[in-house]
Amino acid sequence: MKEFMKKHRFGIVIVLLMLIKQRLVTFLPLMPIYTIGTYDDLLMARIADCLLGLKWMDDSLMLTKGIGFPLFLICGIMTGIGYAGLVSLCHSIASLLMTVALRPVIKSRWMQLVFFTVLLFMPVAYVISQRVYRNSITVWQVLLILASLSGMLLRLNAPAKKLSIWSIPGIIGLTWFYHTREDAIWGVLFAIGMLIVSLIFLLYVFKLKSKAYLIHGTVLALPLIVLFISIEIISALNWHYNGFWGTTFFASGSFPRMVKTVYSINWHDSAQLPPRLAISRRQIQDLYNYSPTMSKNRNEVERWLDIMHKVNGEVENGHIFWAMLYWSNGKAKEAEKGFAAIADELDAAIAAGKLQTRPTMPSALMAPWKPSAYPHFKKALGESWAMLLKNDQYYFYPGPSHEPVRGVRYLEDFTGSKFDHASDELSHLCHYRNMSLRILRKVQMFYEKISIPFAVLGALGFMVILIKLFAVRGKDIPLLKTLFFLLGCAAACFVLTVGIAYTDATGFPAVNAPYLAGGYPLVWVFNLTAFFAGLTIVIDRVRRRKNSTEQN
Repeated sequence: MKEFMKKHRFGIVIVLLMLIKQRLVTFLPLMPIYTIGTYDDLLMARIADCLLGLKWMDDSLMLTKGIGFPLFLICGIMTGIGYAGLVSLCHSIASLLMTVALRPVIKSRWMQLVFFTVLLFMPVAYVISQRVYRNSITVWQVLLILASLSGMLLRLNAPAKKLSIWSIPGIIGLTWFYHTREDAIWGVLFAIGMLIVSLIFLLYVFKLKSKAYLIHGTVLALPLIVLFISIEIISALNWHYNGFWGTTFFASGSFPRMVKTVYSINWHDSAQLPPRLAISRRQIQDLYNYSPTMSKNRNEVERWLDIMHKVNGEVENGHIFWAMLYWSNGKAKEAEKGFAAIADELDAAIAAGKLQTRPTMPSALMAPWKPSAYPHFKKALGESWAMLLKNDQYYFYPGPSHEPVRGVRYLEDFTGSKFDHASDELSHLCHYRNMSLRILRKVQMFYEKISIPFAVLGALGFMVILIKLFAVRGKDIPLLKTLFFLLGCAAACFVLTVGIAYTDATGFPAVNAPYLAGGYPLVWVFNLTAFFAGLTIVIDRVRRRKNSTEQN
């Protein structure tokens, strides 16, 4: 027994850490939000309910969000693990895979253990999972993508069969991530970038034969290939049941075309509107004169605009078009026809010279840029980077839910958890005396203290890598691959934060932990990998000098 414990002590410690974290997170109090109405948290459960009944969504509101998170809720139900337990388990597995993927770079067992532990107890992963919403699974999805792409990049000379094993986490992570959030395009761009880098290494460094090169290239591209296939399958189902080709209304079909057309209209007073307001209520009134379809549904549109959140009496970008989703009365085919008709009618008015246009952004989800938004954009970008580097400004939900009991109990069916509700006897005592909550708050405070030091160590480690590569003129291929992986992480984080800052400056408040969730694993993986890779270089250098001195 002692020999077994000694031989497998590393694996035993890993399992114990996973069990401790599983116990703590599984019993963390959950806070249901938005359990009344038809969007966000409750909408996720409604989609899951529909899929559990083996029905494809034909409700226009259900088609505004991807099926990634509802499928996750279903997995929690089918496995019996429940929502909180499955979030924790997936994060633990992803952290372990990330650690194993970087073994060619981080070879020391104690370094691997520190790397794994830091990823395992990353506070943002369980703080945002207190809410039953799709952002809660972003962290482990991104870790799976990083583990897969780094695992393949660092093992390019391995046989295709062994290499294909590392494509599996990428297939799961990238496909699931894309169908969870509309802004997952940055993850796809990261995967494409890493694929190009890997193919270049194969072509110019390993010099495989054409057939082997084709096989390896196909294996490397598997995450993207499977993602494309999944998009086509979901699009085909929507074409069959709902009359539009695409995954969601926000991503494809006539809705984005309608939104972009509305955004393109340049009213005489558009320049005077604040950055987060591309179209005012008064301008919407004018739109009725150019679109008979929109005018026909005027009462419904106005009714929903009246009840939506407003700033200074106006509905901000990112929310205003939800009113146009509601008038369809839940019928997806009717909604798609209506979106197409509105876009056609406005395009005809533009072509006839009745309406003037202005430049729009490539994505219909992005409001037109205004120079007045630059100060806000700059501030939001700085706040985003500060949050990621400091690991602060995300909070545990403070107490029992005050949402309507009916909606709360409905969400309980899809999570396998008993929610802390204000109507429950002694609910406040159950929350504030929760041991898991107290321990994890301490862990969060610890991460806030070590995040900046690790960022500094990561920067120093990155400099050491650059110095070593410059000294050997880039001939250290494993280290060169590590450098490109780190640059990919930094580029992905930059693209994510720029997108968040743009949304915050021109759409709605977006600088928060749930929206930045994908950035936290990118930052921690970069800092830890760069630090340990740089430290390994320094240690090896010291050992060689010591050995050289002893020999002399």
